[in-house]
Amino acid sequence: MTGKIPFFSSNIILSYIPWRIRCSCKALRQSGSISSQSGVPLKIFVSTRTGRRYLCLYLPSLRRFHNARLDSILSITLKEPWDDYERTYEALLANIKRCWGVTFGSGRSRLETICLRLSIDEEKEPYVLKRLYREGKGGEILKIREHEYLYTGAFFDTNELLSWVKSFTGRILDIQETCEPAILKVTRDWERMYQMYCSEEKEETNGTV
Repeated sequence: MTGKIPFFSSNIILSYIPWRIRCSCKALRQSGSISSQSGVPLKIFVSTRTGRRYLCLYLPSLRRFHNARLDSILSITLKEPWDDYERTYEALLANIKRCWGVTFGSGRSRLETICLRLSIDEEKEPYVLKRLYREGKGGEILKIREHEYLYTGAFFDTNELLSWVKSFTGRILDIQETCEPAILKVTRDWERMYQMYCSEEKEETNGTV
């Protein structure tokens, strides 16, 4: 079975294990501190970008899903049975549709919405529009006028799709998002690019017009 997450292949599925476990993990990018979480194992995902594998847990105390990298897990302790496994697994399948990459967002976050207004000549560049439909993770795509399209999507963590968004640089006419820090990351990159390649000082230094 293969999942439909852009950056995931969910071809590794856990056997039916209706048990809650306690999982001890070591932080990989921070101080190396060890944290412990109690949850229900549901599925193992494999990133098609990095090859990393993640154990998906449902955390009853937080009522949310969480992915833990397998190479960060130090130990697992079997706890009590989990009687609501089927309903929990169905909820996971419903939530996966709102994941762009590896996270289900922060503990207090809701869905974040992103809107892109794109310039696409569907007659000369049909491949761009096809790519938008193919990679847009079910986001709504509307033609608002000739050669202009509006893409709208809602996901748990829009930071994970910024690389995809920036791949449309040169076609984006406007970008709006409910997560302002994510927008600033994109616009600041564009500003740096402009200063590097398009500013008047750069043109004068290079002797170009």
